[in-house]
Amino acid sequence: FVHPFDDHNFIVGHATMGLEILEDAPDTAAVIAAIGGGGLVTGLGSGMKALKPEITVWGAEPETAAPAALSFAKGCPQTFTDWTPSFVDGAGGRSLFPRMWERMKLVVDGGIVVSLEDTRQAMRLMADKARVISEGAGALSLAAALTGKAGQGPIVAIVSGGNVDLKKFCELIGS
Repeated sequence: FVHPFDDHNFIVGHATMGLEILEDAPDTAAVIAAIGGGGLVTGLGSGMKALKPEITVWGAEPETAAPAALSFAKGCPQTFTDWTPSFVDGAGGRSLFPRMWERMKLVVDGGIVVSLEDTRQAMRLMADKARVISEGAGALSLAAALTGKAGQGPIVAIVSGGNVDLKKFCELIGS
């Protein structure tokens, strides 16, 4: 099986983003990004660890779809057998591509599994305090940071993805 995009070039593009983060925030201790296919977090980790090897790089996944966290726990690519669909459809999945796992395990320190409720609360917090409308997958990194599992800061949470229906968004963050 060949992945439909050239993952090397995809990762290199995200490595540049990691370098820009360190240029703007050199004291960053950790970075968190949602894991869908793995290219974003792997690219960030590649770029950031090249300049700052001690930085901690975390992937965030929803509790309903966390094959990367399971893969880190087991030390090899895993299938998430309890997968269920949720509003966090841009992250997580049923399995991790073995080719991506080989790249990811070198530059990502682990996975943080986030509850759907914590993800909803992160979406609400961003909308209320920062006026940012994020899809569920985009809010995973903030939700993961708020768990405290990423360690002491400063922590950069990558919020990527605003592809959410406004009515659905309001339903999710409503009291």
